[in-house]
Amino acid sequence: MKIKNLMAGLGLSIALATSAQAASLVAGWDFSQYVAENTLSIDNATFTTTLGANYSALDASFGAGPDSAPYGTMYIDGQFGSTNITPDGSGNEPFVPIAGSLATNLTAPQLGGGASPFDSLSVLLSQGQQSAELFRMQAISGVSVAFQADPGTQQGSDWVLTFAAQTFGGAATVNIAYSTDGTTFVSAGSRALSAIDTAFSVALGAPGVLSNRMIVQLSFSGNASLDNVALSANLVPEPATASLLAAGLLGLVRFGRRRSA
Repeated sequence: MKIKNLMAGLGLSIALATSAQAASLVAGWDFSQYVAENTLSIDNATFTTTLGANYSALDASFGAGPDSAPYGTMYIDGQFGSTNITPDGSGNEPFVPIAGSLATNLTAPQLGGGASPFDSLSVLLSQGQQSAELFRMQAISGVSVAFQADPGTQQGSDWVLTFAAQTFGGAATVNIAYSTDGTTFVSAGSRALSAIDTAFSVALGAPGVLSNRMIVQLSFSGNASLDNVALSANLVPEPATASLLAAGLLGLVRFGRRRSA
């Protein structure tokens, strides 16, 4: 009877290990890490042109804070088609933080995968984030920003990009492209922005196709504000991880058989 129970548990565990789960936030950014308006710095001492994610359902502790950084990075340093910004402290860079978080996409559907809502400032500070401010990003016409999500030992399917955006000073659009290898990018179309704070959702790639990471380019034509960026996916373990789990469970079954013999 014990062996049968172990076998049943083995089958269930393998099935769970190899089947997709509900959509989870892999990497998210609310841009609250910056220490001041118009300053690309998270420590008030050095400028940075990359920014780690500060939200992820893969982060076991509240899904927020510095421990979320390994699961995502924003680039404005020339990588992945992003604009190569050289900060000089003048506040005239084409992509900088400004005061006031956008109110949409704060509780994106993918945040249900175990992450705290965007702008959870007290949680971020308790988790070790050095600064936590209600900031959004100001994008000047012609700037391109890249966001990479990396689920670690898992793979993602049915990737979704969500974000909040609005214009200031005239009409604007954002062109969206995505890549799973960092080299070949595929267009996901464009979205027209307006002066109304609006949440956008964009499906990336063909349904069901697995990838180890997702990289998105956002290229702005016109002046815009950007906030609450999330890259989410249905996650499954990589085949090697699932095989190791299966091997371990089979070992338990064999051990149980020896004990009962």
